[in-house]
Parts: sequence; structure tokens; C-alpha cells
Amino acid sequence: MDEARRAVRATLEEMELNFKLDPLSLGDRSDYNKGCAEIVGLLSRVRAHAPRGTSAGGSGRLAPNDGAADGKDIGKSTNKAAMKVGSTAIPTRSYETHDLLKAIDRKDVETIMAIRDSNFDLLLDLGGSSSANTNAKNYTPLGYAMSQGKEWEGICIVLTGALSRFVNQLPDPEEVDLSSHDAAKPATTGTSKAPRSLRRQLDARTMKRLRKVRANLKLAINGSLALEQTSLLASYCQVLNMSEGDMFIEKSIGAVQHALHARIVGGGSSISTDSIITSADPFAIARYAVLQYVTEALRSKKDRIAALEDFISNSVGDLILMSLWDAIRLQTPESSVLSETEQAAAIPDLAEPLPTYFFARDDRVSTSFVERVNGLAQALELVRAHSNVPKIKRHARMLNRANEVSQAFTESMHRLTSTERLNILHTVIMK
Repeated sequence: MDEARRAVRATLEEMELNFKLDPLSLGDRSDYNKGCAEIVGLLSRVRAHAPRGTSAGGSGRLAPNDGAADGKDIGKSTNKAAMKVGSTAIPTRSYETHDLLKAIDRKDVETIMAIRDSNFDLLLDLGGSSSANTNAKNYTPLGYAMSQGKEWEGICIVLTGALSRFVNQLPDPEEVDLSSHDAAKPATTGTSKAPRSLRRQLDARTMKRLRKVRANLKLAINGSLALEQTSLLASYCQVLNMSEGDMFIEKSIGAVQHALHARIVGGGSSISTDSIITSADPFAIARYAVLQYVTEALRSKKDRIAALEDFISNSVGDLILMSLWDAIRLQTPESSVLSETEQAAAIPDLAEPLPTYFFARDDRVSTSFVERVNGLAQALELVRAHSNVPKIKRHARMLNRANEVSQAFTESMHRLTSTERLNILHTVIMK
């Protein structure tokens, strides 16, 4: 019996942990965790009775409020519980600043994770979400852990992981079509406007958290340089770039693609794209894009930190590959033709940009680039066999360079490092 109780207790604890790990900042829970909460709610209302004839009063009869009377209320209680699931979390302990500092001092990862789940704002500044203490707000938990010494690097990783988790769980900005809204307005004479769209912004609370996350990371970068603890610098930079979202990557790809076209095809030495100035050197532009959000102190020392240089090489190479693929991928008329052929299953990969979540993640971009370039060659042969397909403007030089890059990557006898990939790219693109 004790073994069964232990197993049940372990199961309930596992269910509670999974429930806590759901993205609390987004105000929603998975169907699995909603179901677990329902089960726990039902079990909490189950009442165990002594066998008949052995009741506490010795009368041998059930208490007046037990049995069928309780059964009538179970449905009502269940409905109430169902309404609360997703909005009411399993009760958790309330943590304060001193609990977090104590957990950092003791390297108590479990408590830090619990604080992350129950009060994420505590991980952003030591003043908490409601404190007016300015000095405390400028002193972050990550900075405090760094100040304890190199032995606390594991705790720094845990705290950085919590910031990264928050960034990864942010909802993608949605494109809101304003065409119907415009159609309701009186039409103006003489002009016809193209459909408009508006990028929906995050709510104010989430934006405030996001700004604090970025401030934490920039303070961590400067603190790492001051304390000469540079092993996690690349991680701070990666999460900082991730916090800028897809807009950062898309804008950078557009700027680098202009530079690639100017370099490979010709027809312009520089083009202004919002805040990014595109010159004929796509690698310089990609490098600028990667470093534009880091601190000035880091820019001045970036070439002396090996781990950071590896991150920069990987990111620059990824931007070049993503930009090159975006210039040669299948267009809508071509994919429409292929939808009726054996290549139909490959159309989503061949017609879409490389996923932004591949960016700066080892060699995911380069591996996917090689696979898609190889598939594109076969797809284009099928497209050319259909005379009714309108001619797509895809410059042959861009396509040739993409094939040369793919071939150079596959000819290597070992897995290429980020620096080796970047050197190959530079040799092929800039020749």
C-alpha cells in the first residue's frame, strides 16, 4: 500500500510540474495539462469512508452528508473546475527577492526554476515587479550570479535559459489585414490603394518584460567583459538577437540580398534599407546586422574573444545563405505547376524562405540550404518542360553561385566549422 501511495504521489508531482512549466506569460495551457488539472480536481473531492459498521461514531451508518447527497454535487463541482482550468494554476509558493538571492547563493536550481514559473518578473530585476527601489532594479539576478565568481557559471546558464525560454515563447506578431476596414471608408477619386496590413504589437506587460530581458542581457555582456568571464558571451548575444524577433532577421536578409545582387549581378554599389545601409560587400553588412544590438564595449573587443567570433561567423554565414536562397527559391507560378507532379511534396521547402528559427543554430541553415538547392535543380527542370509557365526573373549568376556554394559544402571531408563555412562562402561569393 505504501508503494502504491508513493507511486501516486510521484505521478501527481510530475503532473504538477508539467502544469507549472506551461507558458504562464501567455495565459494559456495545453489540453494535456488542462486534463491533468481536471483529474486532480476530481480526486481532491473523492471522500474515503470506513467500512460499514465501523464508522467513527460506532453506529454502523454513514454520515448524513455522505454517499448519494455528495454525488449530486459532483457534476456541479466538475463544471466549476472545468471553467477554472487554464486560468487558475495549481497553488504555488509565493517567492520574494530574498528567496531568489538565497537560491543563487546555494546554487539551488530547483528553486530558481520554481521562481521562474511562479514569478518570472523576479528574474528580471531584484526590485521585483512592484518595488520602487531604483538601485535594486539596476542590479539583476544574472549580474548577481556573475559577481559570485566563475563557480556560479552554471547558475548563469540557468538564468540565461529562463530569459531565452521567455523569448522563444513570445507569440509571433500577426499580420492584420486592413483591406476590409479600408473598403468601408468612402472611396477617393482617381486612385486605387493596395491592400494594407498592420503588424499587431505585443501587449504592454509583455513589452515591458521584453525590454527588461534585453537590458539584462546587455548588462550581462558588459559585466562579462569587466569580470573577464567571457565563456557565455555568445549565449547572451544569441538571446539578445533572438529577442529582436523575425523582423530583425527579415530586414537583415533584405539588406544582405541587395548587397549580394550588387556584388554578383551588378547594377548598384549601395542601397539604403531603413536603418541598414547596403554596400557591395554583403559580408560587412551581415556582420553589422549581427552586432547592431550588442553593446559598444563588446564591439571594441569582439575580435579578441574566440567564442564570440564563432557566434559571429555562424550568424554572418547564415544571413548570407538565407539571403541567397531567398533570391533563387521557387515563385508562385512555378510551384503551381509542380503541385501536380511528383515534386509536390517538396514545394513547401522549395518555395518558402529558410526558417528564421534556424538562424545561428549550429549548421542547420547550411544543411537545409544544400538540401534545397539540390532539390531546386530538379524542380526547375520540370518547370522548364511546361511551356505555359510565365518566365520568372531569376538571375542565372545568383543560381550558379548558390550551386557552387552547395557543392563546396558537400565536397568537404569533415563537418565544417562556422569559420570554415564562412571562408568558403566568402571565396565563392566575392570572386
